[in-house]
Amino acid sequence: MYGLAQIYDDAKYDLDDLLRLHGLAKVLGLEKRDIISAFELIKHNQLETLQLKAAYLRSEINALEWERARSANRLFKVNRMIYESEETLRQKRGEIAYLDRESKKLQLRIIDYNTHNLQPIVHSEPATQIVTYNKE
Repeated sequence: MYGLAQIYDDAKYDLDDLLRLHGLAKVLGLEKRDIISAFELIKHNQLETLQLKAAYLRSEINALEWERARSANRLFKVNRMIYESEETLRQKRGEIAYLDRESKKLQLRIIDYNTHNLQPIVHSEPATQIVTYNKE
């Protein structure tokens, strides 16, 4: 009780501020050691240094978040390019398979031609007959 009376005598005109400080500490969930640590920082002029450090760290966090967003955008673009490349690769493989089949067909025709085993080639156009006359 004596301590309370001493505080009241020292701060009788600032009692409202003291009660407000107590209420704020209670709302924030501060304990005795937290309040003492805060006052020690203030006493040794370290509060401003910590505020500057906190501001610096906030700017670093913002820079890292921006870099993360930029990297995510790049990753999205690379994934899209991979998808498009895979699609192009599938198409080209299909074209190569088609050309390979056609090439084998052509090779078979060449082999048949070289072995005189000619097969008739069917044309869609009607055949025309050429008639020649001898003048004797």
